[in-house]
Amino acid sequence: MRFSGWPFAALGAVLILAAAPAFADPPASPPAADQAAPAATPRALELTRRYFAAMRMETTMTATVRAVMPQMMQRFARNNPNMTEAERQAIIEAAAQSSQVMIARMLDKMAPVFAQSFSERELQDLVTFYESPTGQALVAKTPAFAAKMNPTLSQLMPEMMADMQTRLCAKVVCVTKSASAPQNPS
Repeated sequence: MRFSGWPFAALGAVLILAAAPAFADPPASPPAADQAAPAATPRALELTRRYFAAMRMETTMTATVRAVMPQMMQRFARNNPNMTEAERQAIIEAAAQSSQVMIARMLDKMAPVFAQSFSERELQDLVTFYESPTGQALVAKTPAFAAKMNPTLSQLMPEMMADMQTRLCAKVVCVTKSASAPQNPS
């Protein structure tokens, strides 16, 4: 069977989003080639890997992929109505295996960037905290806390979207569904 429309890009986006806690906003302008950040020291890389382990990053990223897989499969099934259950299972297994390998590779690629972003003292402080009982409690309790926050975030989302639209329309000309004339409140 030929499959079309499966959102492999969505899987990639999920992996990137799962890794988001390890990334800061990019600098306003990248450093010039001759001003590249110095290579991470072996100690900084070792501390970064300990931090990733203490944060359970691989587990978190894997769980994120698993969480979005049902919606991705629903979309895939809609785009491929003749798909059999065996094909569906094969896709799920292939995606799980691929994401597991790619997550490990992603963390390997992220480590030098992360290690270059912090001093060894800062990395040691992060490791000390996240390997401590309190740090591990934070890591362990965060998923449950986040799940409890989802209803609150869902309630705030319409208000946030309306506020974003108002702010956007203050900056650019907007066309609303109820009015055919462009609106710009400024």
